[in-house]
Amino acid sequence: MNSTTRSPAPAPARRGPLTVAQQQMWELHQREPDPGALNLSYAIAVDGPLDVAALAEAFRSLVRTHEPLRTVYRKVGDNVVAQVGPAEVALAAVELTPRSADEPEAVRLIREDRVKPFDLTAGAPIRASLLHLGPGRHILLLSLHHIVGDGWSIFVLREHLTRCYASTVRGEPFRPNPPRTECLEQARRQREWLSGPAVDVELNWWKDRLRGATERPALLGVHRTVGEVRRQVEALPRQLTAELTALAKQMRVSVFVVLLTAFEVLIERWSKCANVVVGTLAASRPTADSAEVLGAHYNPLLLNTDLDGALSLLECLMRTAERTLSALDRQRLPYAILAGQVEREYGWAAAPAVMFQMDRYPMEGLALAGCAVTGLYIDDGRDVSTIPAATSADLTYFVRETGTHLTLSVLYSATSFDDESIRAAIRAYVEILVALCDAPESVAPELELPNPVPDPAPAPAGGFGPSGRLKRMTEIGPVDAISPVGVWHRPRWEGGAP
Repeated sequence: MNSTTRSPAPAPARRGPLTVAQQQMWELHQREPDPGALNLSYAIAVDGPLDVAALAEAFRSLVRTHEPLRTVYRKVGDNVVAQVGPAEVALAAVELTPRSADEPEAVRLIREDRVKPFDLTAGAPIRASLLHLGPGRHILLLSLHHIVGDGWSIFVLREHLTRCYASTVRGEPFRPNPPRTECLEQARRQREWLSGPAVDVELNWWKDRLRGATERPALLGVHRTVGEVRRQVEALPRQLTAELTALAKQMRVSVFVVLLTAFEVLIERWSKCANVVVGTLAASRPTADSAEVLGAHYNPLLLNTDLDGALSLLECLMRTAERTLSALDRQRLPYAILAGQVEREYGWAAAPAVMFQMDRYPMEGLALAGCAVTGLYIDDGRDVSTIPAATSADLTYFVRETGTHLTLSVLYSATSFDDESIRAAIRAYVEILVALCDAPESVAPELELPNPVPDPAPAPAGGFGPSGRLKRMTEIGPVDAISPVGVWHRPRWEGGAP
C-alpha cells in the first residue's frame, strides 16, 4: 500500500466572458499608442502618523476580496476570456515599502506611474506604491487599468481601503463581505440579456429618440482621431457653485442636469444647430449587487434636447431634465450596439462629437484614520496643456467636484478649435450658468462667439511635460484623463449573441 499522501489538486481557475465595456478596453489596449490613456492613476498626499503596515494589509485584503484585481485576459480562438488567478501576482504589485523622495523626484515618479503600461495577459491590473517625503509626509500612488475600473469601482475600492485600515489600526480583525456577485457573473448576465427580446425594444426606443438629431454641429472641423487633446481649466466661482446647488435643490434636479443644460444651450447657440447630440457616461449598474463589483461597466449615452426657439432658461432646464432622466432609464443597452445601428441607418460616426461629463474626485472620501488625505495634481503654470485621450470627441466639458468646489476642464481638438475660441466659450458658459441662477425666466441668450479655427501648432505638454509642482486638490481639481468613448468597434460575441 502506497502511504504517500498526495496534495489536493488546486481548484480550477474561474474563467468567463468580458463585459461589453471590458471587451472594448481590451481592443483599445491592443492598439492604443499611449498607454496612459487607459490608466486610472491617482497621487494622494497622506499627512500624519500613517500606519504603513495597516495600509499594506488593506491593499492585501482588497486584492483577496475582489476577483477583477487578480484577473488576466487572454485570447482563446476568436474570443477574449477573463481568467481569475491566484493572488500572488497582484499582491506583489501592491507592496508598499516606502521609497524616500523629495518633491521633484515625486513629480517624476508620478509622471512615470501615470504612463506605465499594464500587461493584461500575465500581470496584475493594479499597482500601488508609497513615497516618503519626510516625517509624517507620504504620497500614495495608485493605478488601475480601465478594464478593471470605472468611477463606481473606485468608490468600492476606497470604501474597502478605508474600513480595513480603520479596523487594522484598532487591532480588530477585518472580515469584508464578499461581493454578492462577481464581474464574470455580471458579464454572463449581460450576454444573456443581449440574447433576449428586450434588446430590440431598447434599440428601437433609442433610434426613435435620436431620429432627426444633429450628430455633428457645424462649428466642428475635420473629425479628429484618437490621441492627445488640449486642455484648459477654470475653477467656477465659489458663490456661483453655491447658487447652482441651491437652484438644483429648488427645481428638484441634480447639479449635473443644471450644468448639462448650460452646455446644451452653449453648443446649440454657438453652432446655430438645434437638437445636438451630446455624449455622456452612465454607471450601468442595473441591480443592487452590481454596485458591489469592480470592473469596467460604464456605458456611454447619447443625449439630445431640442432647445430651438425663444425658450426661457428655465424651460431649457426642464426639457433637459426630462430627456436626461428618460435616457438614464434606458442605459442598459450597450453603446457599441447602438453606435453600430445609427452608423448604418443614419450615417453617423461611431463617436459623439461633443461630450459633457461630471464626477466627484474619485479618491475623495478615502480616509486613513488619524491622517489628512488629499488628492494631488501636477501644475506646470500653463493655461493650455495636453493630456492623453482614448476618445475621438472634438469637444468635452468635464466638471469635477472636489469638496464644495467645481472645476471645469475643457478638452478639445486642435483640428477644430483654437485656444482663444475655447477661452471665449468658457466665458460664455459661465455667463449662461450665472443667468440660470439670476434670471431663469429670461430667454436663452444668443451668443456672439468667434468661429473656431483649426490650430495645428503643438500645445505645450502641460501636466505631462518635464516640469511642474505638486498641488493639492482642495479648491481646484483638473481632469488629466478621459474615459474611452466612441472609438470602439462592434464587439465579437460568444455563443452567437448579437
